[in-house]
Parts: sequence; C-alpha cells; structure tokens
Amino acid sequence: VAHERVVKVFRFDDGLTLTEVDSFEHGGFATTIVWHPTNAFLAMSGYSGLSQTDIRVLKFSSETMTPVVALNLTGDSYSAVNTGKSVSWHKSGKFLAVGANNIITNNVRVYEFDDAPGSESLTELPACSKPHGANLLSASWSKDGKHLAVSGWNGTSDKNLRVYSFDSALKSLTEITAAALTIPDNVAHVEWNPYSNFIAVATRGGDNSIKVYGFDGLQLTLVDSFAWNDYIIHVSWSHDGRYIVGSGHFEPTETIRLLKFDGRLIVEVESAATLQGSGLANAAEFEPEDQFFAAVGDTGYVKVYPVNREEW
Repeated sequence: VAHERVVKVFRFDDGLTLTEVDSFEHGGFATTIVWHPTNAFLAMSGYSGLSQTDIRVLKFSSETMTPVVALNLTGDSYSAVNTGKSVSWHKSGKFLAVGANNIITNNVRVYEFDDAPGSESLTELPACSKPHGANLLSASWSKDGKHLAVSGWNGTSDKNLRVYSFDSALKSLTEITAAALTIPDNVAHVEWNPYSNFIAVATRGGDNSIKVYGFDGLQLTLVDSFAWNDYIIHVSWSHDGRYIVGSGHFEPTETIRLLKFDGRLIVEVESAATLQGSGLANAAEFEPEDQFFAAVGDTGYVKVYPVNREEW
C-alpha cells in the first residue's frame, strides 16, 4: 500500500492477520503502486519525492524492498504538480505505462523495463509519448497487452477517456480516435477487465458513477452505469473478471461498494453500509483467489474484507 510518503508491504497470514514486512520512504506523496507480473518488483508513482523523483521501481526479495530505478518525469525543479499519477505494467513485464501530469506536458508515456540484476533501468519510448491536453489520472493495459486506456480531465478535443493500440515490435502507440470519449467532468480511474474487452471507469464531479464500456477494437460502447452519490476515485475488477469493487466516499460515511457484472448489467452485491471504512477509501483490490479484497484509506487504515462467494 502507498500512504502519503511511505510505501508498505504487508503479509496476509491464514486469511486472518496483516503483518507489515517492510516499508520504503518515498519523500513525496505516493499515489499509485502496482506489482510487476512476476511479483519481483513494484512500480510506484506520486508527487516528486526525495531528489525530485516521480517514478520508482522497487525490487522485492526476501520480504525486503530495494529501490533500483528512480525517474524525474520533467527534469525540472520540484513542483507540487509534477506527478506520475498512475503506472501500469504490461502483461510481459517489459513495459511500464505512466499517466503523467506536470507543468509542461500532460502525456501518456511508455518505458521499456530492463530487469537485469544490478542494472535495472527504464528507457522512455519516444513513439509512445502522446499528449492528452489535461491532467492524466490513470492508465491501464488490456488483457492481451495490445491496447492501453488512459483517463483524466477533459483534454484535447474535450476527451477524457482514450484508447491506444500498442505495437510491441515497433514500440509505438497509435490513438484509436473513434474510441475517444467525453464523459461528464473527469474520469478518475480506468481498468481493463482481466478476461474480456470491457473497461470499467470511475467518473466523478458532474457524473459520479462506475461505468462499464465494451471495446470492439474500434469503438467504446456504454454497457451499463452504476450511480455513486458522492466522491469516487478508484475501481478494480476481480481476477475472474466478474466483480467490481469501487472506492471513494459515499454519503453519509460509506466508502466501498461491491458490484457484480454479468456482461450486461452492474448489480450491487454488498451495500456500502456493510463495508464502511473510516474517511475516504483511496483504493481497493482483490487478492488472487478473489476470496478477500483489501482497502486503504486516507487516514492510514488498511482493511481486509472477506467475500462470501456463495452469495454472489
């Protein structure tokens, strides 16, 4: 989990106990952290931390995190708006997508990752740097690694959700213009379904909701929408692609909602009242067996919730 200036790793024992095994001081606010497909590395992004670092890759071995790569996205002096807001590993583990927003450009960028022991590095791919025109908040690879979705504030042509095709041989991104959408206000988070061509998004502001779109390779089509009556910032699919957990704030105190998706409809499974946390829930993710999901909040809490699949 990432909370403010610190990244922490916990071990989940026997479905009962969380035990902290290591922590890393970023120095600035950490906003996103994701595991590499091999679980041997973590990538994190956030506000410029120690040495004006926006992006870090940490090696994880023997329950210990070791920093191996550090990037400053702009090369400029520290600014509170120089941030790597979201990072996403390609399924191969060889590429890292970054949704960046800073005082000069608001680009989606892709880096090639060299995991050679002792010389780990990230190299930016120039043909993958694409301007969005406004703050980017999220980036997510499709299950086959052939597409990248990015979201944020309304950017160029007033679009805030875009899809790119990715050529791993040419190492290039090409925008699929027919799949670019304008959704009321901004799209805080986007995530591809791990088993199909559906995309879930969290929209906030003028339209607070979780939406699911179908992607046919050319266009995005709205499948269903679930109204969220307050602030939502994160959405995550279960590993089997059948369930969604949304997190944020839901009046009066609820922060998390568990939803089921059957390919046509989004249906609430657990009401927010039974899954309430304390303060704003910044993110929630399922564990690999989909028997539990963990949530982290802005007050520093980490909670793990069991999921009764018989009720699903």
